[in-house]
Amino acid sequence: MTVRPPASTHYRTSDEFFLSFVRLVRTAERHIYTSYVRNTPPQSFHSPAAQQYFRTAADWTRRNPGASFHRIIGVPAQEPGNSAMRQWLREHYEEMHGLANYHARVVTTNSGVDAVNMAIIDDTAVLLLLTADGSFMSGHSLETAEAVNSFRDYYRSWWASAEPLDSYAQRTGLMTPTP
Repeated sequence: MTVRPPASTHYRTSDEFFLSFVRLVRTAERHIYTSYVRNTPPQSFHSPAAQQYFRTAADWTRRNPGASFHRIIGVPAQEPGNSAMRQWLREHYEEMHGLANYHARVVTTNSGVDAVNMAIIDDTAVLLLLTADGSFMSGHSLETAEAVNSFRDYYRSWWASAEPLDSYAQRTGLMTPTP
């Protein structure tokens, strides 16, 4: 009898979620689609697992020039959140600029509620991150072809409506620091 792994996993802590992402990224071969649509920048997660999450994504992109990494980034339209996210986005833009296989787009958010964020790893898994009040709430991974296909179709629609990071940077003066 063949034992099938569970089709979904629930993560009770942010560290469980981040470490699962790191594990899956290390097996990725072709593409990773992620979103970071929150009202606080990544520095709001202080754990080593969260830091490893962001470092692993950047490292994978550099080590796999024939693959592609896509990220949708949300920037709050107003305070609180706008200045801090723009500062992080400026640093992120500088770090990733020039990597031909890194593609980022920006959406402006007008809500005090974080989006359901996701990561789609090849045809393998979808990870979903849900937050409340800017803090970790729960995470889930779905590891079925149907889930990956459904979320990839949704992601592509979201991607098509987002503004390319280069255009956003030019239009908003992102690279000109505010006093």
